[in-house]
Amino acid sequence: MTPPACVLDTSVMLKWFRQGERFAPQALALRAAYLQGDLEIWAPTLAACELANVLCFKNDLSADQVQEMV
Repeated sequence: MTPPACVLDTSVMLKWFRQGERFAPQALALRAAYLQGDLEIWAPTLAACELANVLCFKNDLSADQVQEMV
């Protein structure tokens, strides 16, 4: 049986690495469900570009966080 799927916005993906943000626990729950095979995650084609754009302008992300995201 195929697990349920959801399309994630880039802002949700960023919350996986920025736990102080609003709704970070919910974003992490989606990630955990995906890693356990309980959820399919789809991302828009431009998600990588949007993520790169955020990384260019956010000063509070460490080099390790950026590398993990990419």
